[in-house]
Amino acid sequence: MTIGGTARNPDKSFVGRDGPLADLAGWLAADTAGVALLVGRPGSGRSALLRRFTIDPPTPIAAVIDARGRTAEDTRAAVTTALGGTEPTLASDVIRRATAALGPAIVIDGLDEAAQGDRLATGYVLARLADEGARLIVATDHCVQTRRLLRPRLTVDLNAPNTVSGNHRDLSRHLAEVLGGFEGPYGASTTLLAQLCAHRAEGGFLVGRALAAALRRHPASAARDAVAELPDTIGGLIDADLALIAPAERRRVRAMLAALAWAEGPGLPPPLWPILATALSGVRHDDHDVSITLRHASHYIEQSISPTLFRLAHHCFVEHLREVDRGRR
Repeated sequence: MTIGGTARNPDKSFVGRDGPLADLAGWLAADTAGVALLVGRPGSGRSALLRRFTIDPPTPIAAVIDARGRTAEDTRAAVTTALGGTEPTLASDVIRRATAALGPAIVIDGLDEAAQGDRLATGYVLARLADEGARLIVATDHCVQTRRLLRPRLTVDLNAPNTVSGNHRDLSRHLAEVLGGFEGPYGASTTLLAQLCAHRAEGGFLVGRALAAALRRHPASAARDAVAELPDTIGGLIDADLALIAPAERRRVRAMLAALAWAEGPGLPPPLWPILATALSGVRHDDHDVSITLRHASHYIEQSISPTLFRLAHHCFVEHLREVDRGRR
């Protein structure tokens, strides 16, 4: 069961990360209450790793809860529901019943992207739930205060010094899958391009994937030397990517993406998306702009079903597009 956000299929090109997966599996199999903490910089691949982990965990997982844009109360209620409670049942009562024999664990992703001002409050709520006997796997960034609040029994750090070589190796293999059979000019093979992208991204999965996507979308730039000419930041890659759109449509796509960047919560429904873009930009947008944006920029967007909602796929996209929008005002 997925609560909040978007239920995404596991990435078929996922490879490696054997050490972190084994660490989480070992903790879960040990029937230990408390918190297992998965930490990493934004774009380090935490969410993808969790999606892969939940495919075949050693013991059942009750729910995967997306904490992005959610308040502390939203997350507490979601945990209570996942453990079989109904509001206004006290969470502690539900947890005591559900964990009498250490029942299923709950995965919580995106704690660092909780609703504005609620990150530490959510951490405190999760710590209290763990004290009551809940088993939680929580993904977040390296915030020291969050770690102090959660008092994890296990911490898996995707950016620890001893993971650097493994991250580069796994990212190279992953990007080779993303690039598929793509062959760049001048004899630049898929394997070589993947290695170059992984090196340029310094082992960061989000930047690496964006570099690989740029090569696939624009084969003319795929010569070996061109990898070094591409930006090596998410913001730079977004700007370079959008610059390839015809000017008239580019302005409309930027306004639509800015609307998603400023939206809070699980996302915008299709009718509201162009309305918000109109209000923020001062230029009228309509359903046609939804189609234009999805045609040019779907790789930056997540879409959920029932109800249909759109939001940006990563907080790094949100931060950059907000910064650009502020500069245009």
